[in-house]
Amino acid sequence: MHDDTLVYWSAHASGLAFFAAVLLAGRRMRDGSGTGAMRAAWTAACALLIAHEILAMGISFGWSQRRAWDDIAARTDAMFGIGFGGGLIVNYATVAVWAADVAWQWIWPAPHASRRPAVGAALWLYVAAMFFFGAVVFAEGAVRWISAALFVVAAAWLGICSPWRGRVRPANA
Repeated sequence: MHDDTLVYWSAHASGLAFFAAVLLAGRRMRDGSGTGAMRAAWTAACALLIAHEILAMGISFGWSQRRAWDDIAARTDAMFGIGFGGGLIVNYATVAVWAADVAWQWIWPAPHASRRPAVGAALWLYVAAMFFFGAVVFAEGAVRWISAALFVVAAAWLGICSPWRGRVRPANA
């Protein structure tokens, strides 16, 4: 039997770095500070997720795409009653899109910073959904509850820091 400790800890470390990036994003929304620290945490979270994917494929699945697909299908079937392994493709897409975003912000920071806010928000929500499924929906025990609590804290913090907080809509809107 193989030891998945590194696989799990790389996922946990990526999730914690992502949580730090979210907190720093809130700080940036609130007072404009912490952009460099947020970028570093966002980059670290992505790099740790890439490490997690590599470790999972090598340690957990022996570099077999079929074994990875079947494992995800079995977990999805146990959770939702649908034996679908397509989450593997979603995992790969997450890594590719996130790594492209990280590269973009390091190589071309000005165009990255001037992109439409909805593009950035969509990417952050997509990555958050992936962490939510991995750390809450498919996790067990303490990891599930700690992760759920971190999601609540992150959502509350972003709500507090939101530039739209407290805005009143016109009566005819």
